[in-house]
Amino acid sequence: MLDVRSVKHFYYSQASLNTFLRCPLKFKIKYIERIHWQDDIRSEEISRRMQIGRDFHLYCERYFSSIPIGTQSNTTLNDWINNLTQLLPIDSKNIYLPEYEIRINEDKIRLLAKYDLIIIKEDGKIEIYDWKTEEKKLDKFKLENSFQTILYMYLLKRMSKKIFGRDISASDISMIYWQPQYKDSLVKIEYSQEKYKSHENYIVNVIDTINGYDFDNDFVKDEYMNECKNCEFRHLCSS
Repeated sequence: MLDVRSVKHFYYSQASLNTFLRCPLKFKIKYIERIHWQDDIRSEEISRRMQIGRDFHLYCERYFSSIPIGTQSNTTLNDWINNLTQLLPIDSKNIYLPEYEIRINEDKIRLLAKYDLIIIKEDGKIEIYDWKTEEKKLDKFKLENSFQTILYMYLLKRMSKKIFGRDISASDISMIYWQPQYKDSLVKIEYSQEKYKSHENYIVNVIDTINGYDFDNDFVKDEYMNECKNCEFRHLCSS
């Protein structure tokens, strides 16, 4: 068994960092023991919506890469795509980076994020877009404090000079979450230098905690019981 925490080519993502915070044992099973388990509690409807979500992400990538999309036979997917093109018509003055990945491997910080879309505006401002296709409407407070927001905005700011050739001001970065079925419901989160420094400290502290975690002695199952019900590894977890 390879402990990825000591492997230089292993990068922490928002998914792996979130997994550790929600349940360290699940992190060990997924990322150290590398066990992948089919979730048997997923309903047919949930599976169907997840597939539509994956298809929507693919068509978004094509749209912002100037690849023709056409009309889809799936009515829901077609409506979502129409909502997208109305919300974000292509502007030749902008630069669009769909499905864009950023990595950093400096000292003990090994991070990666894959962005649904980054838009570089004519005025130099940077917008991060993330597509959310779940039915439940988004909660701005939860999103603003989610690890995805923290990591995505931090990493873009941290690597801006290397990627864009200039150090982007934190105040020129924003992140926008959007649900295509609720076309007018955008959740926009602004950034700042204060958030950037705070996020950096938080990320480093979480990584330090993971790297120093003793799964045999530090894990207390009772503290993470709320995660068990919907965990695909619940049958592997000893009672």
